[in-house]
Amino acid sequence: MLGKKLRGRSEIIRFLGSGGFGKTYLARDHDLPRNPFCVVKQFQPQFHQPQALKQAQQLFQREPEVLYQLGHYDQIPRLFAHFQQEEFYIVQEYIEGHDLSQELQIGKQLSDFEVVSLLRGILEILEFVHQQQVIHRDIKPSNLIRITKDNKLVLIDFGAVKHVAVYNKIPGTVIGIPGYMSPEQARGKPQFSSDLYAVGILGIQALTGTSPHKLSESSHTGNIIVFPGFESLGRGIIFGMSLGIIYGLVRGFQGDMIQQKTFPNQGMFQSGINALIFAVIGFTLLGIAAGLLNWYLKGWVILGLCFGLIVGGGEACIKHFIVRVILYINGSIPWNYARFLNEATRRVLMQKVGGGYIFIHRLLLEHLAQTHVK
Repeated sequence: MLGKKLRGRSEIIRFLGSGGFGKTYLARDHDLPRNPFCVVKQFQPQFHQPQALKQAQQLFQREPEVLYQLGHYDQIPRLFAHFQQEEFYIVQEYIEGHDLSQELQIGKQLSDFEVVSLLRGILEILEFVHQQQVIHRDIKPSNLIRITKDNKLVLIDFGAVKHVAVYNKIPGTVIGIPGYMSPEQARGKPQFSSDLYAVGILGIQALTGTSPHKLSESSHTGNIIVFPGFESLGRGIIFGMSLGIIYGLVRGFQGDMIQQKTFPNQGMFQSGINALIFAVIGFTLLGIAAGLLNWYLKGWVILGLCFGLIVGGGEACIKHFIVRVILYINGSIPWNYARFLNEATRRVLMQKVGGGYIFIHRLLLEHLAQTHVK
C-alpha cells in the first residue's frame, strides 16, 4: 500500500494502525494546495458473497452522500469514498489533535464545569447533524477528536462501515462499543435519541471515571444506575422503615410504656433523634464490616438491616404518633398538643418542670383521674 495513490491524488505514505474492519494509513492529498495530510481507511469485508458485496458497496457509497448532505461544517471532516477491486476506501481530512479517549480515562473524574463544557461541545455538533435528519449512531470517545490549535471538537465516522455490518448481520461483528449503545439501537431501531443516550453515557463516564461496561443496570427497568448505592439505599429505607412501622404498630397497643412516661411529650421528638443517631452509627459499623468481610450479599439487604436499627429508637416515636392520632380523632386532645400545654401553663393549670409538665391544681388532677376511670 505504501506509495499507492487513490484516484491519482491520495498518496499513502505511512501505516497508522488496524482494527476490526481494516487498516488506516496516513496519506497526502496532491490535489489540494500545499498537499495536506489526509487519512485513508481501508475496509476489507470478511464476506465474499456477490450479493453481500454489492449491498456493501451501495451502503458504503452512501457515506460521502451523507457528508455532502451535511455540507461543509467546520466540526465535521470532509470525506470521499473509493471502491477498487472489491476493496473499500474512505479518505478523510487529517485532523491534528487527540480523541476523547485520552481525556476520559478510567478512574479519572472531571469537574462539573469540564463535563458541562464537554457535553455542550458535543451537543452543538449533534444539533446540526440532527437538523439535517441524520443519526450518527456511533457516538463514543474515539469518534470525537479535539483539535490542538483551537480546542474544538470534531465528530468523525458517520457509519459507512457500521451500516454495512448491521445490514448484513455478520456473526460476531460488534459495531461501536455496546456500553454507549441505547437499547433501541441494540435492537436495530436507532432514533435521534440514541445519539443523546450515548452523549449521556459519555457525561456519566466523565463524572464518575467509570467505564460504560461497568455501569450497573436496574433489574426492574433496565436503566443505568450511576450510583448503585443510592438504589440500595432506597430499598434499605423502605425495608427498614416498613419493619419499624409494623413493629411499632404491633407494640404500640401493648404494655404501658406510654403511660409510664414522666413527660407527656418526651417520646415524639427525642425518640426520633435517637433513631437517626442509632441508624447512622449502625449503618457506618455494618458498612465497614461488610467491606472488611467482603460479603457476597445484595447491598439492599445490608442497608435494610442498617435502617432496621431505626426500630431501636423509632418505636417510641411511632407509638406516640399513633396515640396522638387516636386521641385527636376521639376528640380527647387538640392536634397542636404543644400549644395546648402552653395554654394550660399560662392559665396556671400546669407548670413546666425541667423538660416536662406536671399538674399543679389538685382538684383538676382529681377531676381528670375520675374522668379517665369513667
